Amino acid sequence: MKLPPSPAGAAKPSSADIALCEQLPGYLTPEIMATIPEALPAAQFGFATAWQSVGRLPYRARPWPICALLGSGQAALEQWQQPWQRGQTTFKWKVGVLCPEAEQEILKALLAALPQGAKLRLDANGGWDVATATRWLTWLDRHGNGKIEYVEQPLPPDQWQALLSLAQTVTTAIALDESVVNAAQLQRWVDRGWPGLFVIKPRSLWLLQKR
Repeated sequence: MKLPPSPAGAAKPSSADIALCEQLPGYLTPEIMATIPEALPAAQFGFATAWQSVGRLPYRARPWPICALLGSGQAALEQWQQPWQRGQTTFKWKVGVLCPEAEQEILKALLAALPQGAKLRLDANGGWDVATATRWLTWLDRHGNGKIEYVEQPLPPDQWQALLSLAQTVTTAIALDESVVNAAQLQRWVDRGWPGLFVIKPRSLWLLQKR
C-alpha cells in the first residue's frame, strides 16, 4: 500500500465542504464519516486524516520510505544514483512514454545498474491497452530480476475485468491507483477479491479503519 499526498482537487475546501462541517455534530464516528459524499473530497480528506491522527495518539514518528521519481527515458539511468546515496531505495519510473521496445531496453540497463535491495515501481497511468499490458507484464515476469515492486495502473479504470484477469495471470504485482480514487471504489475492488495492491488516498483511510 502506498500513501500519496492528497490530489490538488482535495486541497482547497469548497463552500459545500464548509457547510457540511457546520452541520456535523461536535464529535466524529466512522458512521458519520461514511455519510460524507464522494463529491466533497476535501471534507473526506480532512476528516479521515484527523481520525487517523487522533487514533494514533501519542504520535510517534516513523521512518516512512520515500519513493524517488525518475525521469522518463534514458534520464533514469543516471538519476537513481543521488537518491540512493541519500538512503532512498525505492524508485518510480513512468512507462508508456516511448514505445515498449525502447523502454524495455532502457529498463534492462536500469535493472542491471540498480544495487541489490533497490526496488522499482513502474507507473503506466492507465495508458496501456490489454495487449500491451499483457506483453509488458509477461516480459517483466521474465526480466524483473526481483527488483520490480509493482506495476501501477496498467489499464484504464473502466477495464476492471481485464485488470483482474491480468493480476490473476502474471506474477509481477499490480497496484491500482486511478481505479480507487474514492472509498466506494476501494470497497468495490475489495469485494471483487483484488489480489494485488492499492494506492490509497488519505481521504479513503477511514474505510480501512472500518474493516
